Amino acid sequence: MIQIDFDGYLSTTQIRDIISDHSNSDYIRKYIDNEAYFRGENPTIAKGTLASVRKTTQKGTTYIDTKTGQPVYSTDAPDNRIAVPYGRKLSLTTKNYLFNKPVQYNSQDTTYIDTLRDVFYINDGYRKTNQVGLDLVVHGQSYKLFYIKDVSGSPVPAYAVIPGHQMIPIYDTEIEPQLQAVIRYYKHSRKYTTNEIVWNIEVYYPDKSIGYESNGETAISGEIKQVAETVNPFGAVPVVVYGDDYKLGVFDAVKDLIDGLDMIVSMNLNEVEKFALAYLVLTGQSISNEDAKEIQDKRIIELELNSKIEYLTKSLDGDFNKAVEELLIAQIHKQSGIPDFDSKEFAAESGIALQYKLMGFENLASDIESIFIEGEQKSIDLINSIVERTTTTSIWDRFAFWKDNPSKQVEITMARNIPEDTKNKMEVALDMQTLGMSQESIMSYVPMVEDVDAELERQEENKQSDIELMNSMQTEPQLPEDDDELSE
Repeated sequence: MIQIDFDGYLSTTQIRDIISDHSNSDYIRKYIDNEAYFRGENPTIAKGTLASVRKTTQKGTTYIDTKTGQPVYSTDAPDNRIAVPYGRKLSLTTKNYLFNKPVQYNSQDTTYIDTLRDVFYINDGYRKTNQVGLDLVVHGQSYKLFYIKDVSGSPVPAYAVIPGHQMIPIYDTEIEPQLQAVIRYYKHSRKYTTNEIVWNIEVYYPDKSIGYESNGETAISGEIKQVAETVNPFGAVPVVVYGDDYKLGVFDAVKDLIDGLDMIVSMNLNEVEKFALAYLVLTGQSISNEDAKEIQDKRIIELELNSKIEYLTKSLDGDFNKAVEELLIAQIHKQSGIPDFDSKEFAAESGIALQYKLMGFENLASDIESIFIEGEQKSIDLINSIVERTTTTSIWDRFAFWKDNPSKQVEITMARNIPEDTKNKMEVALDMQTLGMSQESIMSYVPMVEDVDAELERQEENKQSDIELMNSMQTEPQLPEDDDELSE
């Protein structure tokens, strides 16, 4: 967290220093590494063992020590670097568990909540919620930038999810730091006019936003010039920061275990490949180079009496390597708290049994959920600053706003993406009916009912239709029982 004292606005010197510190920080290095782990490109394996980098030449493969710059050794031995994409597996498992089902926003004020949902709809809210969720599980932090978009002649709050390596939140030095400004920096190329690389630097304050440009290899290698200034209509820094000070993704704590798994898999593949390159040992006779070449080409070996030929290889203990691999996989899931749904433990489990097995995962999910919901409340505050301008209460005092407008308090709920134990829930719903509980409570519990109000309304309509049908049947004229009366 960056905490500084500044008099309202940052100078270009301060901006330059902040960007310099940020671009060389551990956070940026971790951000880049986590992106690689998520793509299945383990950066540790890519660098090789012994903290070395592989360079291939005509003479063979040379390993250069990254600290000393000196060659470690040269060899033509196999050098496979296999990355098992466990960072991606853990991230997608967690993200889909939490964010696969749409987030629900509810309020007693139906007009207000419809307006809020319209804003989410215009902004493609479901897709962007998934973006925020993925950022949280991979990097432990996400950023949402708000701006104003014209829709049919009316200003509508709009937002975009911005990559974390572009954003620098700046806080004051109070006991509970408050967001005072955000710097965003990114580059683009004017390749259609020149080959010039341009860095955009945008600084967002509660009352305005200032844009700068810089030319150079980095954002701070050239002169930083102001090129724009716009009024900020939100009344607060138009950025929502999702996350806490730790900025930990779901696999950060188990990276070493993932590296170990990748190392075992890579070594096993190397040993398999080495078999084709193993040395032949001929005992009891000698052969010329020409004969050795002919043996290699024809794959036929004629041995003299009492001679023998065999491979010089290192025997592998496959069972031991497999045990180590299984141990690493088990520890990855145990220490991360993310279950392996592909394992036999989760085959054909009942809903209750599954819930018990998911308790550790639920603890992790609940932490991410609380971070997300707090960020969503801040997003709603920013939306309110545009759609609730007529209110007499400052929307930035959220609890005062709710006190004056209790019907506009928004409840945010998230449903887990797990199989429903429908049979058990239906049995419980019947018991609830026997106990005389309200239809609304029962419908809320039934898993296949998504909209309780709509279901109750349909039930009432069906009830009225049945009553009308019964009434019509009672008032219909009765036909005579005797057929002779019809002829008369």
